[in-house]
Amino acid sequence: VWQHIEQGEVDAVIADMDLPGMSAAQLVRRLLESRKDLPLVLVADKESTHDQFVLRDYPRARCLLRPLPTKRVREALTGLGVKPI
Repeated sequence: VWQHIEQGEVDAVIADMDLPGMSAAQLVRRLLESRKDLPLVLVADKESTHDQFVLRDYPRARCLLRPLPTKRVREALTGLGVKPI
């Protein structure tokens, strides 16, 4: 996945806040190092100040709470400048 991200083959990242083997903070840090312009949507079970802290330095990020209807994902991506298919 990282190879595709770094080569510019990915238009946006949608990820769970609880990634196996990687925290959301680690994900954001790695994206900041390679593709700061890449839109990021993180999905969480509940809102927390930690989520906002993790995202504060990432310019094109949104955090969405579950349940996650398709409409909300489309709205978040559109708000980040990505045209959902």
